Amino acid sequence: MSKLKISEADFLNYRSKSSLSEKTLDIAYSGLVLGVANKDIAEKFEVTKGAVTQAIARVKKDMGLTLIPSGFERVTAILPEHQAYQVRLWEEKASNKIKEIQSENNSSSTTKGRSR
Repeated sequence: MSKLKISEADFLNYRSKSSLSEKTLDIAYSGLVLGVANKDIAEKFEVTKGAVTQAIARVKKDMGLTLIPSGFERVTAILPEHQAYQVRLWEEKASNKIKEIQSENNSSSTTKGRSR
């Protein structure tokens, strides 16, 4: 299941402009809007879980969506040069922190299934 959920309105707006196949869009809709588990989507559309993951990733990339951890927010601003410089420094620091969080999440999820 995709951890990112988007509104039906946002997805339908994207869908009306997308050149992706109907099947790819239906798969992505199931995961991104309805929150259906990838395994269940794969069974419904008779594709592999990898194909589901790929379809969802393709739509997320095309929509400009990324997972942003709790406590972080994406912003867009037009600033004077000196302020933009400071924001780029903050962005670099935040990106490093996000990578650290993702790394911790990945390592904890890989050890959950192991017995000691």
